[in-house]
Amino acid sequence: MNAPRRGPRPAGSDTRADILGAALELFSTHGYDAVSVRMIARQAGVDPALVNYYYGGKSALFVAAMRPTVDDELLAAFINGLQPETCGEELIAFVLGFWSRHDTAVRMTGTFVAAPSQQEEQEYLRHLIVERFLRPVVEKLSPDHHEVRTELAAVLLMGMMAGTSVLGLPRLDGLSVRDRARLLGPACQGFLVGELPTIGDDGGTSTERELPS
Repeated sequence: MNAPRRGPRPAGSDTRADILGAALELFSTHGYDAVSVRMIARQAGVDPALVNYYYGGKSALFVAAMRPTVDDELLAAFINGLQPETCGEELIAFVLGFWSRHDTAVRMTGTFVAAPSQQEEQEYLRHLIVERFLRPVVEKLSPDHHEVRTELAAVLLMGMMAGTSVLGLPRLDGLSVRDRARLLGPACQGFLVGELPTIGDDGGTSTERELPS
């Protein structure tokens, strides 16, 4: 870890960016609970009051530091180009590619798995995966049961990202993005556009009922 700055701040320094950079480093290294506003301020070389001034507090700063940014035009173009026959593999490849290009996304997933009680991170990841990546795909391509399909695919994507960034599974980590997409794509394809089974209160062997829409 870099040593905290000492002495006057250099001319032209960007206080907001310095605070954000310090927060990213500390949250990634120590986790949310172990990091205080004073630690962030000391690392950034600023008065603690400036952390609250620029970001409104630790929780808002955490989300700002850890959240990856999404290119809206790129995402829209990707979704518009998806076809039912290949959407599972292509979606997996897109999400894995996004995660591999955004180190903060990997760190954020790791912190979420290690500390799932962090509501700010949980809500942002849910929004990113469900609302940004999945819901538009399901609404475009899926024939029915949109909410259930969205949630099933979300479980798959979150497990995939956690396995990559947290569990360190060597055989999967050693595969290319495209190879992982080929392996996981059929499962995702089934959730998005495949025929879903009926379910029953005892696991599906009796009293069968339709999935909710």
